[in-house]
Order: sequence, then C-alpha cells, then structure tokens
Amino acid sequence: MLSKSSISRWALVAWTLAACQPPAPAVDEERLARRVAELLADRYGEEGLCRARAASGGEEGSDGAEAPAESQEAQQREALDAMRSQMEQLAAAAQRLAPEPALPTAQLSAEQRASSSGTGEHVRVCLPLPAETPAVGPERAIVTIVAFLDPECPFCARLYPLLVRAQQAYAQDVRLAVALHPMSFHQSAPRASMALREAYAQRQSEGFFRYFSRVYSDTRDLSMTTLEGYAEELNIDAARLRDAVSDGRHRDAVAASVALAASANIQGSPTLFVNGRRVLGAVPEDVLGGVLHEEIERARRLQRSTPAARLTAALCRADASSAAPTPARPHPLPASPNGVRP
Repeated sequence: MLSKSSISRWALVAWTLAACQPPAPAVDEERLARRVAELLADRYGEEGLCRARAASGGEEGSDGAEAPAESQEAQQREALDAMRSQMEQLAAAAQRLAPEPALPTAQLSAEQRASSSGTGEHVRVCLPLPAETPAVGPERAIVTIVAFLDPECPFCARLYPLLVRAQQAYAQDVRLAVALHPMSFHQSAPRASMALREAYAQRQSEGFFRYFSRVYSDTRDLSMTTLEGYAEELNIDAARLRDAVSDGRHRDAVAASVALAASANIQGSPTLFVNGRRVLGAVPEDVLGGVLHEEIERARRLQRSTPAARLTAALCRADASSAAPTPARPHPLPASPNGVRP
C-alpha cells in the first residue's frame, strides 16, 4: 500500500516538472485541474491501490500479523484523502505555469467518432479511421492494430519497434495503423506530429513509418533542427517540412486524430485497439503476441461464419466469445517471414 510520504514525494516531483514550464497568461483552470487529477490518479488512483493490496495480500501490522480489515480501510481512506489534497494543491500551484494547448479542438461528426459495443470485459471500440491514416499491412487484413502514439512519449518509443516487428511477424494477417495523439503536457509533441504528417504527405506510409522510427530514436530532442535533420537523412524535403510545421497546414489532421482519441475515451499513450480490443501501455512482447494470437484465431472463426461484405464490421463488434482484455495469455511472436525472430 502506498504511504502518504510516497504520494507526497511524487506530488513534489510532478509540481517541479510543472514549474519548469514557461508561464502563460490564460489557462483553463478546470481543464488543468482535470489533467493533474488524471496524472496522479493514473498512478495512485483507487483502482491501482486496490490492485496493489490484492497483490501483496494486505497490509501488515508492526508485529507481522495482518492488519484488521477496518484498519486497512481507514488507512486506504487516509491515503486517498492525502492524494486528493495533493492533487488540489498541485493544480493550484501549476495553473499559472501550464502552457496553452498547441492544437485546435476538432469537431467530429457522429460517423467520425469511435463507437463501442458489448459490456464488461468484452467491450470493443470501432474506430472510423480517416482515409489518410498511415498504415502498413494488407488492406483486408483480418486483424487491425490502431495505435494512438505520442511522438514525445518514451513509453510509446519503447513500444513502437515491437508494433512494427509484430506486424512483420503476422504480415499476411495484421495491419498496423498509427493515429497521432500528442499529449498537452508534451511541448514538442505537436511540432513533431505536424512533421510526421508532412513526412506522410511527401512519402506516404513508408516515409511516415521510417520518419517515426527516427523521431523515437531520442524523444528528448524534438527541436526543429533535429526534425529537419531526420528529414534530410530520409530524403524528405526538409525545407517543405519546416514550412509545413511553421504554417500549421497539418494542424487540423492532428487535431482530428486527438478528437478521435477523446471519443474513444483514451486517457494516455500508448493505447492500442486490436480489432477494437483495448490494450493499454507499453506491453511486453509476449503480451502483445498473446493478444494478436487470440484475435487472429477469433477472426478466422468469424471468417468461416460471416459473409465477406460484413466481416469488417463483425471483427470490431463485441460477441460472447470475445477474449477478455489484457493481460492476455502470453504467447511469443512467431518468426518474421525472413526466418528471423522479431
């Protein structure tokens, strides 16, 4: 169970990081407070605390015996009250310091928003991706991975090569599509996102994925100079890329991707949807392999019983036989077509 001192230390770290941001005169205080709450609750929320206690088997007293249930509940309430207090203090301290969001808010039509089906652990989310979504793999693949990634997120950078290798390992069955999801607290993410969209505009999906690999080689340096250097390495017109970032010609495309993420209730990156099945975080290879293995088997069953014209809709629609969300049963990725294990 998390102690109050542990929560306080992490709140201080978060406040220090917020204090490094340059001041901005006009801040949406309610939006900022919600984001601060999300950041802390994501790590120290009630659900996470419950899981931590369940895994450890309960809090122990000073004599080594298990603490009474009433004592555990009181300690839990005390820790959560302390967390909420820290969140309120952090929001108040940071509201003068947070930068304004760099992207406009996109308004999506009903057809452009994510929709879900099913209940409980069998919910699936159907994502109507725009035609100009960077993707690799067969257009009629039986499994589609939609990855919402932030260019400045180190966890996304850790997961990205695994996603590419997984698609290569299941090259005939899996399609990988990337939706940009720059988080508001990553100052360089909007700039890198627009550079990525320009890479796509110039070199389509191949150029986008190659450029993204370079962006993820070092998420700490996404300056314009660095982004132009990556373009030159990959034979992408660096001057056009600089102009595209400067004039914001791809802002609407990136904003629409962020709006789609919001409609799917995505709270952070990386977030994956594998035929509509939500997978959170930088999962290890055997977990991703397990999800893909289960989804490919499910898709093949549906192929045998579903007309081809209705298969795409059926793949992201929940059904009683759907596998539960992660953690899936671990399964190694198979060797890629060239015989080398990914």
